[in-house]
Formats: sequence, C-alpha cells, structure tokens
Amino acid sequence: MNDPAIPQHLAAIERDYPAWHCWRGVGGILYTRRLKSSPPIVVRAADPAQLREAIARAISERCKLR
Repeated sequence: MNDPAIPQHLAAIERDYPAWHCWRGVGGILYTRRLKSSPPIVVRAADPAQLREAIARAISERCKLR
C-alpha cells in the first residue's frame, strides 16, 4: 500500500491506543506493538482499518488470559 496518508492514519491509531507504537514495514505492511509488554505483543495488517481491528483483537485476547 502506497497511501501518502498512512503516517497520519498511524498517528491517529497511536492517539487512540497510546500504549501502542505503529510503523510501516517492508513492503508496506503496517505493524504495531504494545509498549512495555512481556511477552512482546506485535500485530500486523495490510491497512489502517485492519490494524485497528488487530489491536482490538489483541486486547480482547489478552483480557481473556487474565
């Protein structure tokens, strides 16, 4: 994905999920990781909407483990 608005989308995701850090990786895949998590939690997606969904799933799954 070569969308010039990706940096703004990632910044918005980080504002909505302040405990997560987002970046665009090789080939345009979007990644996010939960800061200060142990074990590390990293999710990836093809676009910002999918990245938000992946974060929500990761949060939901982590809550189930508690």
